[in-house]
Amino acid sequence: MIGKFKGTVVANQRAHVTTLQVSAVRQDEDNRTQILANWSAAQAWFLANATREGQSPLSVLTRGQRIRLFAAHCEAQAVTPDQVNQSHIKAYVDKCLKEKLSHFTVNGRLRVIKTFFAEGVAEGLFTVNPATGVKKLREATNTVVPLSAVQVSALLKIFNKTDWVELRDSTIVSLFLDTGLRIQEGLQSRVDDLKLSEGALFIPPEHGKGNKARTVYFGKQTAAALSFWLAKRGVETPILFPGVYVDASGNYGSLTTRAFAKRLTKYGTKAGIKHIHPHMLRLFMVAPLFFGSSSPSMIVPSTTMVVNFNKIASLPSRVGG
Repeated sequence: MIGKFKGTVVANQRAHVTTLQVSAVRQDEDNRTQILANWSAAQAWFLANATREGQSPLSVLTRGQRIRLFAAHCEAQAVTPDQVNQSHIKAYVDKCLKEKLSHFTVNGRLRVIKTFFAEGVAEGLFTVNPATGVKKLREATNTVVPLSAVQVSALLKIFNKTDWVELRDSTIVSLFLDTGLRIQEGLQSRVDDLKLSEGALFIPPEHGKGNKARTVYFGKQTAAALSFWLAKRGVETPILFPGVYVDASGNYGSLTTRAFAKRLTKYGTKAGIKHIHPHMLRLFMVAPLFFGSSSPSMIVPSTTMVVNFNKIASLPSRVGG
């Protein structure tokens, strides 16, 4: 009798589980149907995916705004999510361009559309991604114009070298102008990496672009500026260009890119240079050679600078990097 009762209970449990499984399948099918036929359901599914992936609230908000705009465009033409094809997406891109939106903005919207359909294909909602083959628009690049010789001359004159911070900053500026160092490479340099007698600064792989080590060379003027800075800086730290603050342990940290850029803007304003950026300093080295500028009247490229320039394998990509 007990065995018969147990058998009945087990059978009922199995039937209940089967019923739940069938209900779940039907619910999935209903959800799938809703997503394919209704933009509101499709948007809710898309944003739920973003939240589940751990994207930030701002990213989820941006994703929602962009997909809603595309959904509204499709709804105006009575096009459901499963009916979207490549021509619909291209028409939306054209519509955005007619509204005078920048290529950067349009590409952002297009990126979200591609993600929407890519996730749908991955989950089996769509058989193909209609956004495949829709190329992003070419975005205008911001060309960094190197400083002129007159601007460099004006910039170097405004530093008060009796002030510790300005002496440090003037040395950094001289080093960047002479070597073409990247900002982070220079600001993270250590005293031990500097070889004044050889006119060289070693950039370890952890500080170099692409984790590649290299050595840059500088002339006698820069060597003298570096030597003077080392004699006057008066702090015990392995960092070549320390910031003005110490941590809880009393150790100096490196000068940050943001702090240096902010101070450079102040110096540039005093020198009459608008919109100056640290990257403009590293381009000065190659300006007379690559951009065809006239030779600087105040700072003449040293032979070591020419050697650095001649080692550049691909001028356009190297200058832009």
